[in-house]
Amino acid sequence: MVLASGGYPAAQFPTGFPIHGIGNQGRGTQVFVGGVKPGETAGELLTNGGRVAVLVAHGPDLPTAVQLAYAEAELVYFQDKYVRPDIGQRPTPQLTTSAY
Repeated sequence: MVLASGGYPAAQFPTGFPIHGIGNQGRGTQVFVGGVKPGETAGELLTNGGRVAVLVAHGPDLPTAVQLAYAEAELVYFQDKYVRPDIGQRPTPQLTTSAY
């Protein structure tokens, strides 16, 4: 799921907010940063774009992975953070034929 800056995808939105909580994720999750820049202190990250980070969660099934992703997204904080509330809520398409 994408952790976005408030106001994205508008052309103008504020940036430069400190990001807290990246690296606190548990087993089964990964965070990939995108719209960030280094802060003034070592290891500090600041928002610098619309799509600040992408969080990926793994689980034994889709509902478990979605639940884990939302829980882990709560550990990342920056001012005006926006997370879409409908990620993983659409029906999963079922494969009816093999590609082989």
